[in-house]
Amino acid sequence: MGRDPSATPTSKDSSRETLRSDPPEQAGEAGKLKSELWEVLEQMEANPNIEEAPRVDQMCELCQGGCHEDLMILCDRCDNGYHMYCLTPPMEELPEGDWFCPHCIAADRHATDIGFKPGQELSLYEYSKLAKDFKQKWYGAKGGAKVDVDVLDIEADFWRIIHENNQHVEVLYGADLYTSETGSGFPKGDGTDYATSSWNLNNIPLCGGDYPSLLRHVRCPMEKCPYPICPHVNIPGVMVPWMYVGMLFSSFCWHVEDHMFYSVNYCHWGEAKT
Repeated sequence: MGRDPSATPTSKDSSRETLRSDPPEQAGEAGKLKSELWEVLEQMEANPNIEEAPRVDQMCELCQGGCHEDLMILCDRCDNGYHMYCLTPPMEELPEGDWFCPHCIAADRHATDIGFKPGQELSLYEYSKLAKDFKQKWYGAKGGAKVDVDVLDIEADFWRIIHENNQHVEVLYGADLYTSETGSGFPKGDGTDYATSSWNLNNIPLCGGDYPSLLRHVRCPMEKCPYPICPHVNIPGVMVPWMYVGMLFSSFCWHVEDHMFYSVNYCHWGEAKT
């Protein structure tokens, strides 16, 4: 395409003009490549509305990489992307239905649309009876007979329910029960060896010895605390144990503990946690 050498380029195409000249006369593959590039530039100039090649703008929130888009899954809430192999544990295949990323689950731990919703209030005895009846009904025991099922069979049933997603199963799970109010399986202040043991979860945050707990430095910021139980010191799940009660198929998601702390769990009663 010819141009009047006296014409002044507009600001819109001035940057392109600095790169433009007559197509170079070069032989071989290099000349052919430059000739093809020249033709593309001519087409773009003739049709300024031509669509540019799509850019990679979906990044993995964990590795910050934009490659392997075919292995990236998007959160159904925040729409952020995650490589399936970057997740912990890695995801081998796309799940059916909605999928929520670790950040959304952590930010809305008890949201009804993620799977948890408030349930009825039950005593431990009432919950135990309900859990026993559910298990007997699921595995077909009659007359109150004890159900003896291998834990591997239970786990296989759990994952079948998840993957097939064609059966509505609702179970009850008591989570984050504040033991200062509900009581704990660990005794306090009764003078027994259990009450003074370093493995008593009530004592672990305040342990001394050769490897004292960092949590011993947690103090109330007020000079005179007006609370009988200081909320600045008695932090649920950190300074004061939480208690959980579960039944057949009740579960809790993989997660990272607050402030990257380690966690200690103790099964007081009932069947093993898997």
